[in-house]
Amino acid sequence: MNEYCLITHPKLKNINTKYEKLLINDFLNYENSFTSFKVPERNSIHKMPLDEEMEYIADLKNEILLKLSKILNHEHGVNHSNRYWKIILGHYIEFIINVTYERWISIKKILETYNIKQAPSYEYLINNGFIEDVYDFGYIASSNDDFNHYLYSKAIKFQKGENFKSKINENPIDIYKCLNVHKTKFNKVQKNIIKENFFSRLLRFLLKDYEVQKKTIKLKLNILYTNYYLFFLKFFKKKIKFVLLVNSLSVEEKNSFYRRNGEPKLNFDYIRSSLKKKELVKYNKDWRKKILSNITNNQEKNYLRYLFESLITCLPKNYLENYKGIQKIFNGYKYSFEADKILISGARSEDSFNMWTANKIDSNKSELIICQQGGGPGSDKYNVWQKHDTEICDKYLSFGWKFKNTKKIDPVGVLNTEISVNDLGSSFKNRDSCLLIGYNLSKYSFLYEGSRPRSPINLDDLNSQMEIYQNLNANIKQKTIIRLKPYFDDQYSKFLWEKNFINANISNERNKFLNLMDKSKLLITTYNASTPLQSLFSNIPTIIFLDKRFYKVSNQIEYYYDKFKNLGVFFDNTTKAADQVNNVWDNPTEWWSSCEIQKLRKEFCNEFYKYPSSFWSTNL
Repeated sequence: MNEYCLITHPKLKNINTKYEKLLINDFLNYENSFTSFKVPERNSIHKMPLDEEMEYIADLKNEILLKLSKILNHEHGVNHSNRYWKIILGHYIEFIINVTYERWISIKKILETYNIKQAPSYEYLINNGFIEDVYDFGYIASSNDDFNHYLYSKAIKFQKGENFKSKINENPIDIYKCLNVHKTKFNKVQKNIIKENFFSRLLRFLLKDYEVQKKTIKLKLNILYTNYYLFFLKFFKKKIKFVLLVNSLSVEEKNSFYRRNGEPKLNFDYIRSSLKKKELVKYNKDWRKKILSNITNNQEKNYLRYLFESLITCLPKNYLENYKGIQKIFNGYKYSFEADKILISGARSEDSFNMWTANKIDSNKSELIICQQGGGPGSDKYNVWQKHDTEICDKYLSFGWKFKNTKKIDPVGVLNTEISVNDLGSSFKNRDSCLLIGYNLSKYSFLYEGSRPRSPINLDDLNSQMEIYQNLNANIKQKTIIRLKPYFDDQYSKFLWEKNFINANISNERNKFLNLMDKSKLLITTYNASTPLQSLFSNIPTIIFLDKRFYKVSNQIEYYYDKFKNLGVFFDNTTKAADQVNNVWDNPTEWWSSCEIQKLRKEFCNEFYKYPSSFWSTNL
């Protein structure tokens, strides 16, 4: 049996060793010169069916939440409800469980499959914790080599013992410096944007662009109005009807709602910037050790101990060191007013907003209404964000679906009216491009969902997307635009596309999907999200491909996909999907206009992506 040295950091690929090298992740193996570990389609610690495994993870989340809620109430001298802490901590606990679970089972499977003799590891400093909020954690967990090497090494230590891994004799690595570098780069980009905007405004002014000047003045007046309005609410202790924070609404829709209901436009980025202006509270390692001892007395080197140690070590400072500072900001006039209802997009990961919302619900008994965000809820067989949102809200507004015995869910339809329904007529005459929509991969998994692929399994899903493109006729390839969904750090898919297809036309990852869709005569969607829903709603000829090895859909949507398969719209085979594109390319609207497709499309959209013409007047 071969003996291996396990590599869990790209910098260690060239380390001197007498053993054959095994890489933890295919993303570390751009040169294709090493053996890479392939995570099976599904691994379980407990060898249980998928349904039971997802239930185990959900139960574990609730168990941790109860423990952590009690501890944080005690540490901060407050007495908030479990719902309060679930709104604040829910996303982080979901992330940390899924991240540690995937890292643990990967190491477990490797040690069971391969004869690992060596696993070199860097030493780390964790005294200067820089994870301020849940977004920070999502970023480093999905893309940073140092942080993930830390998690892998820790999992190896727990499973094989302290003496197993070999230390690298270099200066210790601060696992949070990477985040600081990322934010510095981001800030530089923001400064460049500000400079561009300034010179653009100056040019417009010199050219006497009256409309632009008028809009700028109007914006300043709106800000001034908001500040006076919030001060009035604070001084006279008034209560407003609605606070609206829905990302999926257009600017025009939001402004219409503001005018009708008179609520302020809140900017929660202010909280982040306000904290940075002050001296941030330092990472308190001793405080975290104390909390860890309270959350578990388990001294065994098992997964739960690994999870709890990671949970407390990586706990965002907003929940611990920065908590009281954020609460002081909330006591100011801009955020202390009362609200009857709070309407938000689902799956938000902005800590300051989640904390403000939790405060209002706990103190003022505000009603929390959550709008569906993305196409996963209702269509995924297992969707963690759907489960979380429906648990914390008073009412959930779906795109059109509703499950039995769920009183909270109101199937109002999609709120965003930017998507128009095409008539398949003259608007298509000048369209000549094919749009292939691919799923952009994160370098490392940060969600362990039973409904979607994860790194490095999703490399196989990416290969499926490439197989469709490879099998297209040459003239179609020339007119195909590949649009990759943006992520935290989303260059890996682009790298692999460019490596395999030098001449492929890959769009700027920040290009708006709707703009590209409106210029295309045929769409190819390759993952289960909002894109197939939007494409079908807009009535653009569409080929839907899903690799059923990796994507598990709900029973409701599978019913429709089976019918679409019979009409040449849905495919789970790459060759057949490409063949259909080749067959209909010359005149896709003729094929798409058939009575059978149009009837089924309308039925589908009515259940999963319908437009509510009376939403504003009847549902709020």
